[in-house]
Amino acid sequence: MDKPILSGDATSGLVASAMEYMVDSGQRTVLFLDVMRRRGDQYREHLAESAPNVLNYSVELIMDGRKLEHPVNYALVRIIPPRDVEIDLNRRPFIVIDPRQELLAIGSPPCIPAPTASRA
Repeated sequence: MDKPILSGDATSGLVASAMEYMVDSGQRTVLFLDVMRRRGDQYREHLAESAPNVLNYSVELIMDGRKLEHPVNYALVRIIPPRDVEIDLNRRPFIVIDPRQELLAIGSPPCIPAPTASRA
């Protein structure tokens, strides 16, 4: 079977389309790699913090659970109030326990596991 004969205009249009596709593919690859690099830098900065969290509060590390005799994935921190907030020292402090914090940091959805022990 004979090859179909393409005119010069059709061939040059095909080559031009292929070149345009390759340029677009290369640009998208560079953009993707740049986004991945930025995300990696952000993750390294997050891990370098003394008390990494996903919330946008300034905190003071009081106790790091990873350094206890029996290490845990929790930290005791004090939230530093913004400059324009006045703290009433006569009121009781309160403690917020967020067991989902580690799950939120790695992007997993928060969940509460079902109890496994039977109540006898």
